[in-house]
Amino acid sequence: MRPLHARTRDDYIRLIEEKMVSPADGSASGEGPAGVEEEPQGGLELSRLLRSAIEDYRADEDFCAWVASVAYGMEIPEAPEILNVFLKEHPLSIRPVQVDWAELLLREGRIDHGANEARAYLHRLNEFGLAEHMELGALIADGVLRAFLMLSALYTETGARSYSLRLLDFAFSMPRDAMDPPRAAEWQARLEGELGTLRRELADERLRAVDRVWEEFFRGGVGTAELVWHCGQMYCPILAKRVEVLAEQFRDEPDFTVGDEEIFQMVYQSEAGAFLLV
Repeated sequence: MRPLHARTRDDYIRLIEEKMVSPADGSASGEGPAGVEEEPQGGLELSRLLRSAIEDYRADEDFCAWVASVAYGMEIPEAPEILNVFLKEHPLSIRPVQVDWAELLLREGRIDHGANEARAYLHRLNEFGLAEHMELGALIADGVLRAFLMLSALYTETGARSYSLRLLDFAFSMPRDAMDPPRAAEWQARLEGELGTLRRELADERLRAVDRVWEEFFRGGVGTAELVWHCGQMYCPILAKRVEVLAEQFRDEPDFTVGDEEIFQMVYQSEAGAFLLV
């Protein structure tokens, strides 16, 4: 028996696109009673359409990814709710909805959690070949580069600028053939700009002093307690736990090094309660 739907996908797309073009249709925007800001009627209708669409076709990954991207791009208040529906229904998706979610977290000031979501997306794509995934389409390639930027932002914010440089150098080497030439050129300029900014900042002795602490840690696990405290002060508990787990790796494996593969590894807690880098 075929499931019943409130509307066809095509009907949803048509109605949503109409509201995207003229979101205020049906009511003028402005202030409600007592000077309270009210959302335009058209905006409310767009929100309702998007919520209805993703609930109606929540098993359809392609369609729901489009719905989530519209909610995120239009910055509707329900965007977090809609993105969460997608992520719960399609946790292994390679579509960059998780990157949109990560950016929402960063906008809220939750850089540690946002960067962790970005890393999780990179981790999933890297399991089966990151470069190959980037060649599948422009949206995926764009999502990967956005994820690298967010991960870099975390390390820059906490003072590990040399690590950020390595992250962005890696991102710079990623293929951008799936993008149209203007978008590829835009990313080229953006990454070059970020790399240039980091190099200029590392010329500042004050910033370089913090960076040296990080670099000594990445070379051999030195200064763990100091960095864990520092991450705590920066409200980055996930990164603090990562430092602890890396320190254990240095202690337990004499030949352990922090290479490119570490970028994509996640910190997991085993059933026995141990934290592992996988």
